[in-house]
Amino acid sequence: MVALAKHARVLSPIALVATFAGLIAAQPTTDPLAGPTISDQTDDHPESLVRVGYDGLIRPPEAPPAIAALRLLDLTDEERQPIDELLGERWTIFDRLVREHALLLAQIEPVMTAGGGAEKAEVIREGLVALQPVRASGRLRDRLGAALPPEKRPRYASLLAEYDQAFYEQMRRTGEADGPWAYRMKRYWDDIAWELERAAERVFQEEDTDGLATLVERLELSTDQEARIRTMAEAAYIESGGFLSKDEEQRLFTRILDELQWDQRLKLLGMALRGELDKNDEMNP
Repeated sequence: MVALAKHARVLSPIALVATFAGLIAAQPTTDPLAGPTISDQTDDHPESLVRVGYDGLIRPPEAPPAIAALRLLDLTDEERQPIDELLGERWTIFDRLVREHALLLAQIEPVMTAGGGAEKAEVIREGLVALQPVRASGRLRDRLGAALPPEKRPRYASLLAEYDQAFYEQMRRTGEADGPWAYRMKRYWDDIAWELERAAERVFQEEDTDGLATLVERLELSTDQEARIRTMAEAAYIESGGFLSKDEEQRLFTRILDELQWDQRLKLLGMALRGELDKNDEMNP
């Protein structure tokens, strides 16, 4: 049951971005972008991060610009080593953040949608506290730039400057930003959201034994059944703060049974009685 629940993802990283960016934009800090972002996926354009789609709008790179720009520098393995080490440390911070604050991340969207002013202020306060290790480490682009060979730093800086200028001008035209501060806040929180999503994927797959895939195959679950059971597992994992008790596992197991047809229930109970679920730590009825 635990492994099945670990298919859960953080449900609201994008909500964290939107709410934080909007509600603390009027509260500048010494460095509003003091908090990096990471990624192992990068834009593949050979010359520039700025790519314009058929609609005339800039297509954002698949990763935060600070990371996407690295692929355009033709780094050697030796030059890439300190970059990889820096990003590895970054992953560790985000993974720990997701593990320790999964419940908080899940609360953000409903609180910011329907909560009162005091509730919103509290979830923002808690979120900023949770993100302190990220914010305290400084801007990722600055750290990456310092880790690059001196001869490649100007190219890296120019790639980011070009993207920032083009995207800022687009946001001004579309009314998404009324000044540099608004752009910087959006850029920062968009990157944070990307990082949280990647961290959630890593964390919830780390100890996964593919329990849901086993159920889908063995019980011949329909697409709708799979979706409903996945949602249950996600909710149970997050509501428990990431650690399901035996009672919580039992309740989740019972709820899953309710989603099954009689023949599927018999198959699942048979799997449980034969110890097939315990063997993979997928469920423990």
